[in-house]
Amino acid sequence: MVNEADNDVARWREQLATLSSRERDALVLAASGLRSTDIGTRLGISEATVKSHLHRVYLKLNVKNRVEATAMYLRASQGGNQR
Repeated sequence: MVNEADNDVARWREQLATLSSRERDALVLAASGLRSTDIGTRLGISEATVKSHLHRVYLKLNVKNRVEATAMYLRASQGGNQR
């Protein structure tokens, strides 16, 4: 029997699959705790470009901010086992 948490994880994974590779890179680094300036340095792009990528991530994932996007990413990548 599939429960609600499993449905959420499946939906989040579908939404995460819509991200471009750069958007996903920025999200993964943000989820690891890096600041936008540090993400930019790692990816070889400006801080403004990082913020643009993250803004598109928030729109595609239908979240309000970095914390919500990170939580979604971590829960989806860990199978939703974190509560």
